Amino acid sequence: MGGQSRLWMPRHLAFINTLSAERKALAEDRAILVAQVIIPARPAEHAFTWLKPPPMHVPEDATWYIDGSMVGGRHNATRRLGYAIVLVSKCGSLLAFGNGRPPSWITDSAGAECWAYFCVIGMSIFVPHVVTDCLGILSMLTLGKTAATLATRPLARVWVLFSIP
Repeated sequence: MGGQSRLWMPRHLAFINTLSAERKALAEDRAILVAQVIIPARPAEHAFTWLKPPPMHVPEDATWYIDGSMVGGRHNATRRLGYAIVLVSKCGSLLAFGNGRPPSWITDSAGAECWAYFCVIGMSIFVPHVVTDCLGILSMLTLGKTAATLATRPLARVWVLFSIP
């Protein structure tokens, strides 16, 4: 390894070569390595980016598809949430798509999907046709605003933002 350039070295070898001689020997001889990994906190603010922006005038008969997801959910420090919004015309043409992250106070994939629904409602001047696989959203829409915003509901903070009957 002596004369190899770091640019051509595999990433793990480049990392191993930054260790002290004692830690490097332990890693190479016994396959033991302890490293501190710093994980940045989730950003507090929500964000959304259109990867393909919608047309200036969205047809009323277009369909909005939403999905929320979570990775690393076992531990709060590693949990990351996101959502996607896709807009499709009545004839099946892809009109727009984008992705985002909900605010940090949302803690699960159902919350991420509910936030996606909130974003779609906020982008539309009419009540859009939305397709979701989240039973919680469908249930709360069926039960109405009073039930959705009860203090015992995990997503009441999102639902209170809506103007649902």
